[in-house]
Amino acid sequence: MPRSSPFKGGLIVAFEGITDRTTADSWRDRTLLLPESEVEPPGENELFIADLVGMRVVHVNGDAIGDVIEVFELPQGLMMDVRRPSGTSVLLPFNDQTVVEVDSATRTIRVDPLEGMLD
Repeated sequence: MPRSSPFKGGLIVAFEGITDRTTADSWRDRTLLLPESEVEPPGENELFIADLVGMRVVHVNGDAIGDVIEVFELPQGLMMDVRRPSGTSVLLPFNDQTVVEVDSATRTIRVDPLEGMLD
């Protein structure tokens, strides 16, 4: 049975069949995946990062910016690659300073980017 315990801002995770450090090191920095049917659905006011792809991005002033085509998980946080109507794209941070509202019902993200971010 897998088990975990907190350690230095992260977790130490133990799995059946991994009994020594050498074997455990071969699994370091791996991503564990689950079938979607086994993943707990997001709670209220939550969504999966993958659900951002395809959402329409609109400036708080009402101007259409474009559609999210990809989301990058960077050390600085999430970045949305937004394809503009012209075919070019712009990277916008998915953070509290930029994102004002995410409406999953209308699949719209309202943003208030810093001046120059859209240039």
